[in-house]
Amino acid sequence: LESINQSFPVAESEFADLIEKFLKNEAFGLQSRDLGAIGLDNGRVYYVFFRAICKGERGPKSVLHPLWKKWEDIIDDFNNDSSVGLNNAFQTSEWWTWYV
Repeated sequence: LESINQSFPVAESEFADLIEKFLKNEAFGLQSRDLGAIGLDNGRVYYVFFRAICKGERGPKSVLHPLWKKWEDIIDDFNNDSSVGLNNAFQTSEWWTWYV
């Protein structure tokens, strides 16, 4: 955003145009679009996918439950603070398959 003299958060009226500019950016946007990381149709965002790197160790429930709970709390906070239509975020990880 700084490179185009914008700051976060952006005005709602400018959001769709800025997303389009981002998706045309060769460094990041094309990769995001090609990976299906954002669903955009006629200027409307339908979904956004992102990957977060989490440091920790695989292990039994006693090890993974606190980590899972922290992520669930983040998602709950996001959903509680978001408007209808944006409040349906969820998280998943292959690590939770070790959660037995």
